Amino acid sequence: MNQTAPGNSVSHRRKILIVGGGLAGLATAKVLSQYYGSQVQVTVLEARRFAGGRVGSFHDSSMNVTVDYCQHVALGCCVNFLAFIRQCGLENDWLTTSQLNFFHSKSGVIPVRPWKWLPAPLHQLPLLWQLPFLKSTQRYEVQKALLSLARLKLDTHSRRWTAAEWLASHGQSGETIRNFWNVFSCSALGDEVRQVSIEALRQLFVQGFAAHRDAADLWIPRRPLSEIFGVNLVRHLSSVGVEVRMGESILDLRARDSGCQVMTKNGELLAADHVVCAVPWHAVSRITAGVPELSYLKDAASIPSSAITGVHLWFDKPLQINEHLVSVGTVIQWIFKPSHDEVSRFVDDPIDASKSAHYYQVVISGSQANESAGNEALLDQVIKEIQHLIPGGKETRLVHARVVTDPRAVFVCHPILERPVARTPLPFFHLAGDWIDTGWPATMEGAIISAKQAVASISETEGWSAHDIFVSQPKSWLAKLVLR
Repeated sequence: MNQTAPGNSVSHRRKILIVGGGLAGLATAKVLSQYYGSQVQVTVLEARRFAGGRVGSFHDSSMNVTVDYCQHVALGCCVNFLAFIRQCGLENDWLTTSQLNFFHSKSGVIPVRPWKWLPAPLHQLPLLWQLPFLKSTQRYEVQKALLSLARLKLDTHSRRWTAAEWLASHGQSGETIRNFWNVFSCSALGDEVRQVSIEALRQLFVQGFAAHRDAADLWIPRRPLSEIFGVNLVRHLSSVGVEVRMGESILDLRARDSGCQVMTKNGELLAADHVVCAVPWHAVSRITAGVPELSYLKDAASIPSSAITGVHLWFDKPLQINEHLVSVGTVIQWIFKPSHDEVSRFVDDPIDASKSAHYYQVVISGSQANESAGNEALLDQVIKEIQHLIPGGKETRLVHARVVTDPRAVFVCHPILERPVARTPLPFFHLAGDWIDTGWPATMEGAIISAKQAVASISETEGWSAHDIFVSQPKSWLAKLVLR
């Protein structure tokens, strides 16, 4: 698979520095080693003591367990991400399910599974017909809007619409938006429809739910993210010759006639033929501030972002839920029950030492709306909802809790957002990260696509043989006919 370009002997590999050891940076290293391994020498520089970035975990000393900052899931439509984890030997670290478990206070738990014996997009009819908290008029509203969304041809004018503006113009009531559209928008796009573009919402429903029978399958990690990406992925990269250096933050970037140099916080000056900057949007200007050709990246810091809160809870008794619950009409949006047992363990209990602590994580996206209340008030509301609404909640007693909020967890796909591309005015400097122009919202799929875009930019600059490194989502025969 590896090919040597003319004039590039194995003894003279091109030095590639990747700044940032999050998913995008690690994926860039993997793609480079996979397709151009004999031509490159790849080093990943990560500022923190561990790799993974936002797909990471923390250690809760009170419970002596490692839990994820925020529960991450992938969908079956994330074909580049799924190909990536298979290539890295990480596929068995994920649980796959096609069932979505909805909860509403008036309807209880409603498991919804697509009818996979029907061709896409008809396989998703249960999503409309089996949600009893939607009134018949609301189902009709949603059905009409979904048909229009599937046929929507985006142009310069329509791309500037918020999803809320488009939905209102297509007969969606406020209640329908709250009980249906916002449920999916907050979870997948990081905010309500009043903030996100109609283009992003269309991609979510058309590509994420309608194009293929497996497109909406949930992929949920079986292990802590820090183990999957920070340990197992780094180990895999080391086995293919990639160097991953922790605790190496960059103080300065210096352009040269050919290639560039980076200064680390330890005073080390590293020369490279190419640098891939794979840091978040709000950090890129700090690295590029001294390079006039990259001054346009200072605008990246103003990209609108959205908070995500993970409420980590340990109860003395289990809740009556499976792997997850999508809660409608509550502050709680998702509840996850991780499949790895280490997070539920026996703890010192002054009342009864034989009782075990059962771990659950509540996820609230777009949670800046709850910031004014504070963590204590938010926790009180979450516990109240669990104990009064969630099956099994009334019999539980809280053993331990922790609230973790990332105020800039994801960027928001706002209609006026202009995202930079991987290629920059400097031929040796490239961008990666889910926030660049991948055509995807802030997702793990977007991170992997950005990594491939950065590698494509490098290979084009070097004149290397092109590889078909991008994976396209398949469509059913019917989806090809009815979806634009």
